[in-house]
Amino acid sequence: MNYLLPIFLIVFAIVVIIKSLVRITPSEKGVKERLSSYVGTLTSGWHFIIPFIDTVKIVDMRERVFNTQSQEMITSDNAVVTIDAIVFTQITDPVKVTYEIQEPMMAVSNLSSTTLRAIIGTMSLDEVLGERAKINTTVQIEISQETAKR
Repeated sequence: MNYLLPIFLIVFAIVVIIKSLVRITPSEKGVKERLSSYVGTLTSGWHFIIPFIDTVKIVDMRERVFNTQSQEMITSDNAVVTIDAIVFTQITDPVKVTYEIQEPMMAVSNLSSTTLRAIIGTMSLDEVLGERAKINTTVQIEISQETAKR
């Protein structure tokens, strides 16, 4: 019976050491919270935290690519076009993406679809077919302005 206490203390010490180490890869950032309050942002590398008091939420900072669903849109001259898009997005602020929005990728997808629909609605069919670069630039500017506000 006397040997159980030292074994328990050794196991407990190992658990505390493991829980106090956090590894952040170069493509991630960590949002550190102490008792559910924001403390700071962690960059890549190994970090010590206070176990059972501090938590770290890992945010992937890599660029993401996804397709929007094909949807029918009406141009200014009442022509119906079916458009799909590929969206490239990247998180730049891990704190904002952690605390200010619940589903960031869904929000970007919906924002890009809505923005694209609004732009296509102001153009004629000939403009839609001939000016992809203008549409891309306009969508990019609109989404950048909208996401920068938040």
